[in-house]
Amino acid sequence: LTNQNFKKIIKKYFFRILLFFVFYHGLVRPFQISINHNIARPFIEKKITNEKNYELKVNKHHLTILHKSDKSIKLFFSIPFGQAYFFLIFFLWFNPRSLIVAMSIYNLSLIPIYTMSIIFFLNGYFIFGDLISINEKFYRLIYLLIFLLRIIRPDQFNLIFNNPKN
Repeated sequence: LTNQNFKKIIKKYFFRILLFFVFYHGLVRPFQISINHNIARPFIEKKITNEKNYELKVNKHHLTILHKSDKSIKLFFSIPFGQAYFFLIFFLWFNPRSLIVAMSIYNLSLIPIYTMSIIFFLNGYFIFGDLISINEKFYRLIYLLIFLLRIIRPDQFNLIFNNPKN
């Protein structure tokens, strides 16, 4: 790897990361905050109006539902298609398609799952708060591992996802 090629690669990834910041923080994040304040928050507030046992905390695109008597009982989640998702697709430059499609389907599936989890959690099934927390940590770990695989072993990454025989 020559110095010239190294500079080219750094510029390419710097440009991708810059585009990610402009796209995510300029368009997606304000949209997520709007969804959180106009759809998710009113939905949850409507459910907990009659219940005096729950407290809702909103932090931009993150929501936390706390059980008032035991603060360790909580459901914390962020709106799907978050920062890690968009960072990864811009870093990978929307390739390989199969990985991007799989990540997108996974994030779409989170919407009804989160909705059901909120309903079950508010009906006393507190295990759903723990399951959502585990899920949030799991998918962030997966995204980190994909990112590290791309950096550490870029040739292996290309073989895994771009080989038509696999």
